[in-house]
Amino acid sequence: MTGLPSFSRITRFVLTQAGPVPDVQAVHDPLPMGPDDVRVAVIQTPILPSDLNIVSGTYAYHPPLPYALGREGVGRVVSVGARVTRVTVGDRVIGIDPYPAYGFWATETVLPESAVWVVPDAISDAVAATLAVNGLTAWLLLTQFKSGDGVIQNAANSSVGAWVNYWATELGIHIINVVRRPDAVSEVLQPAGPIYIEGQQSVPQASVGLALNAVGGPSAGLMLKALSPRGTLVTYGALAQLPIPVSNAAFIYRQLTLTGFLRSEWVRQMGADAVRVTLDHLASILSQRVISLPAGYPMLFPQNGFTGVPLPWMPPTL
Repeated sequence: MTGLPSFSRITRFVLTQAGPVPDVQAVHDPLPMGPDDVRVAVIQTPILPSDLNIVSGTYAYHPPLPYALGREGVGRVVSVGARVTRVTVGDRVIGIDPYPAYGFWATETVLPESAVWVVPDAISDAVAATLAVNGLTAWLLLTQFKSGDGVIQNAANSSVGAWVNYWATELGIHIINVVRRPDAVSEVLQPAGPIYIEGQQSVPQASVGLALNAVGGPSAGLMLKALSPRGTLVTYGALAQLPIPVSNAAFIYRQLTLTGFLRSEWVRQMGADAVRVTLDHLASILSQRVISLPAGYPMLFPQNGFTGVPLPWMPPTL
C-alpha cells in the first residue's frame, strides 16, 4: 500500500537510567518481528504524566531497563506477521497492554496482534492517541464508582479532565470542575458543570457523591468537603506529590470512603477482550459527537522528526 512509511533506520527513545537526571538514548537498532506481530509506523504519541514519572523514577511501576518509552499512541500498520488475522496493512491501531514492552516514542514499533485495537475511521489521530489511557481512565472512573448526586474533579483542564466532562455529558452526570489557577478556566473544554478556582472560590459543600482526585494535597482536601455523607473520593493521580489531608471525623461522622484507581490494573484483571469491547462502545459514542481535547496537550509526531513538545533530557534523533 502506498503512502505508508517504513523506515530502514528506526528511531526510538529508550530509558537506560531513571532518576532526577535520567539517561534517555535515541536508539536506531532494528525491531525484530514475529509471526503474531504487527509493525506500526507511529503517527502521534502523547507525553503522559506517567511517562514522565517513569523517567524520573517516581512512578509506582519501575520497568526493567532499558525501557522503550511511550505508553500510548496511534499508528498505522505497515506490515503483519504470517499468523495475524484481525489486523491488516493500512489499519490504524492503538495499544491496549497495561505496561507494554514496546514504546510509542518511536518512528516505528512492533506489537503483538493480541495487544492492539483497530481504530475506526471516524476517530481522529489526536483522539485515538489518548483514548487507551486517558479516555478509558475517565470512562472507568465514571462507570466503576457510584456518582450519587454528581461528581467533582480537580485537574479539570487536563486531558483526563476533558474526557471526564465529555463522558459525563453522555452519561447525564453533573460535574463540578476545579482548577488551580484563573487562566486554566478557559482550558476546561466542553464542561458538564460549573468551574471553580481553587483558593479563590468556595465549592458547594456536601453536594456530590463522587470526587475524582488527580492532584492530592489541599486540592483533594477541598473536594472532600464537597462530598455528601457516604461519598467516595477516588485518587488516580498525584500531580502535587502531597498527601491528602483528611480528618478522623470524615470517616466517623460522614463515613466517607477514600480509595484509588489504576487503569492498568483494571486492564490486567479484565483482559484484552474486555478492553476491546469497552473501546468499541466508546468508539460508537465518539462517532456521534466530537470531543475537544486541550490544545496544549503535549504530543510527539515521530513521522515529522519528533516535532511537538521537546523535553530537556531527550537526545537528538539523528
